[in-house]
Amino acid sequence: MPLVLVDSDTLQLNPAAAVVVDARRFAALIGRIRPGLGELEEAVALYRGDFLADFYLPDSNPFEEWAAARREAYRRGVLLALERLTAVHLADEDFAAAENYARRQLVVDPLHEAGNRQLIELLARAGRRRAALAHFDDYRRLLNVELGVTPGSETRALVSAVQGGELFPAARRPDHIRGYEIHEELGRGTFGVVFRAAVAAGPAVGEAGAPAPAEPLLSVDNPYKGLLAFGEADAALFYGRETLTQQLVGRLAEVGSSHRFLAVVGPSGSGKSSLVKARLVPALRRGALPGADKWFVLDMVPGAHPFEELETALLRVAVNPPASLLEQLQDGERGLLRAVRRTLPPDAQLPDGASELLLIIDQFEELFTLVADRDVTARFLNGLLAAVSDPRSPLRVIATLRADFYDRPLLYPGLSEVVQQRTEVVIPMTADEAAVLPVARRRTRSRP
Repeated sequence: MPLVLVDSDTLQLNPAAAVVVDARRFAALIGRIRPGLGELEEAVALYRGDFLADFYLPDSNPFEEWAAARREAYRRGVLLALERLTAVHLADEDFAAAENYARRQLVVDPLHEAGNRQLIELLARAGRRRAALAHFDDYRRLLNVELGVTPGSETRALVSAVQGGELFPAARRPDHIRGYEIHEELGRGTFGVVFRAAVAAGPAVGEAGAPAPAEPLLSVDNPYKGLLAFGEADAALFYGRETLTQQLVGRLAEVGSSHRFLAVVGPSGSGKSSLVKARLVPALRRGALPGADKWFVLDMVPGAHPFEELETALLRVAVNPPASLLEQLQDGERGLLRAVRRTLPPDAQLPDGASELLLIIDQFEELFTLVADRDVTARFLNGLLAAVSDPRSPLRVIATLRADFYDRPLLYPGLSEVVQQRTEVVIPMTADEAAVLPVARRRTRSRP
């Protein structure tokens, strides 16, 4: 049996060969929907750094695209595994192990907010309050230098709790948390310790003898997101792109055989996802199209298992899902359409009593770069195409796609024609456009 398989397009290890590949095992572990503790530990032990770091092939852009996509996916996977392991050991008050996993997150990505936040919390709970606050100062400076942004609201709230003495060391039961008297411990779980509490007796805030409310670290969110993507919750911070938003609304209003699909294509970092989630979706919720304010809106990233990721997304709105939604999704070319119809609740306000679903597939290129089995990619795309082509389909799809992968969907018959007809291009904002933010309207108050 040959160890290596070669054809005119690919070079690969023979999957049937009796050889164990760390990268393949790692990908299988992080690709599981609900990995166990042992599997998480095995995955992080296998990760030794960036995939194929410092390995290049001259004059081979397709190889570089493939390697870069795998490298980023593996980095995201190990960060998530380390984050989960940190949370488990933090809940168990095993601070040494939790700190080890938290700091390993920061080796992979020093700017990873969840890892920095976990490190701050575990240091405080271990009784090292000064170290926790010192780490926050270091992290805040690093974010400012690298991205020009401040830590997120969750991290700031955590630090305020540490500064105010509300995040107490694990070994000591608190006498009170602002406004409450703390009594006996009731139990422990994944997210911490539960105590019986009662409203504290004493003067209300504002009365004589009452403590003054603690001043927040920052009174408003920083409107500058740097390289971070905007989501629907950031709509109030997203400015510009009005003309392009109207173009997208206009494309969604078109009718035809493939009007339920729209590809939003642009270079990496051009703001495709931000435009769709923070501009287009809020406009639709305001009724930019007739009936759009009643649509269900879901988003997903394909990852290595697109059917499983779609199942997870659909279950967020399912009122009567089948025993196995995944099986129905994979049941033939029309399985995806049947699963969507089965999942959506009826809506009597629509003419035919059917609900509409807008599915945003972010990073559409992952279908071609992360899915190991090309047959899985083909079946997913065929199901998607059947669903958006049916004249009575309740499904609309918006796919964001990096421009350097625009050729990939064109290789699939049927989908290629739809993509050619239903594509809108996004180019990066100019420096002048990116600077148009109503900063003067925002009153930011910080501590001296």
